Amino acid sequence: MSRSERPKAEGMCAAAATLIGVGLLMTLAGLIYLLVSYPSLPEVIPTHFGIHGEPDAWGPRGSLIGLGLVWLLLSVLVAGLARYPHVANYPVEVTGQNAARLYRIASQLLGTTLLGVSALMWGILRLTVTGTPQTPLFVIGLVLLIGGIIVGLVRMVRAR
Repeated sequence: MSRSERPKAEGMCAAAATLIGVGLLMTLAGLIYLLVSYPSLPEVIPTHFGIHGEPDAWGPRGSLIGLGLVWLLLSVLVAGLARYPHVANYPVEVTGQNAARLYRIASQLLGTTLLGVSALMWGILRLTVTGTPQTPLFVIGLVLLIGGIIVGLVRMVRAR
């Protein structure tokens, strides 16, 4: 079935809406934290960190504004795609019988992805602002991203 022939999504399930809502709140809180912290940051800040959390590149503090804008754009795009899952690509054919299940799984996958990205972005932001390693945020973010993708894809294949 082509994308244009697919049934349209009939709203987002409660679990996906909750995941997306929490992810968007994390994004908003992170952007507020960035704006509040920005004036007290030095003109030159770490812009890249090695595997042990030590800075290995430096740049202007304005680069954090770009990071915040990318975070915001990514969050809005993921939330929008979760709202309209019928336009996404799927690892299995979308049919009238499996569309609702696939759309629900895709929206939950996108919500989990948003949470993972937000945890990673919070970790980057906190590391840059405070200089202290944020290992738990990075681990949580990576587990949500990688685990969410694996679980979501397995569920989609089983839902065909």
